Amino acid sequence: MNVHALIKITRRRYSYLIVLLCLYILPQLSIAQTPIDSLLIAEAHWQEKTLKPGITWRQAHFENLFESQQEINLLEIDLSVPERRLAFVGLSQDLKLTSEFAREADALGAINATFFDTKLGGSVTFLKINKQIVNETSLLLPNGANHERANGALIMNGQEASIVIGVDQTIGWDKQLPADHVMVCGPTLLHGGAEILLQKNAFNDNRHPRSAVGLTADNKIILLTVDGRNALAHGMNLHQLAFLLRVMDVQDALNLDGGGSTTLYIKGENHSGVVNYPSDNKAFDHDGERKVANAILVF
Repeated sequence: MNVHALIKITRRRYSYLIVLLCLYILPQLSIAQTPIDSLLIAEAHWQEKTLKPGITWRQAHFENLFESQQEINLLEIDLSVPERRLAFVGLSQDLKLTSEFAREADALGAINATFFDTKLGGSVTFLKINKQIVNETSLLLPNGANHERANGALIMNGQEASIVIGVDQTIGWDKQLPADHVMVCGPTLLHGGAEILLQKNAFNDNRHPRSAVGLTADNKIILLTVDGRNALAHGMNLHQLAFLLRVMDVQDALNLDGGGSTTLYIKGENHSGVVNYPSDNKAFDHDGERKVANAILVF
């Protein structure tokens, strides 16, 4: 083989490697999390306010978390405090602002919850409140099993709350959960402190505003929002969201509806009670709420 032929083969091989790099390796790097990100989360300076015994509001802005700007708000609720409890509220049809749900119930706090029918209203995932089924899961795969965005559930019985994963359970597993209050959503992000393998798709892999609920190692509830779609808040993909929650010592976590729905409400804060920066009005302010079908309330 002459030198010129060898050079041509070598160039083709390098070209092939470059194509592989562009198609596979670089997209993986774009969603990768690093030890630097872990350190940024662990050493973050959170603005903190105790709202009532057992309920704390934390807020932080990151300039370079996951190589992006991030705005994060959360409520931490200690259900071991007798006065504290969570509740679900929802409409079987129609839509309402998260802040409206909260004000009507005189709740201390609230976060938007499940995916919903944008035209008719109502949840597209299973919702049971006080033993009454509000909506059944319509977000299904062709074989009748729940979609990935309906593969977990937040369940409550009295002062006890837990997150269960339904990905390996039978069709209709959500309706069989023995709890008075059941809210199905997804994907499930963490289970027992371990990240759940997520499907590769645009919803999971692209940056968006996000909402999530989690349970910590010391048995506290976390209601968390990540803002996005703005130069001051880029949003997260679900791999990054799961990483964030795991570093924050969350053991079990469930993704909630995000995007323009992402809203965290605290009674008495700002003019509307909305403390994050909802993106539905495309402005970095507290006025961009989107109407939703249901919410998680804090008392």
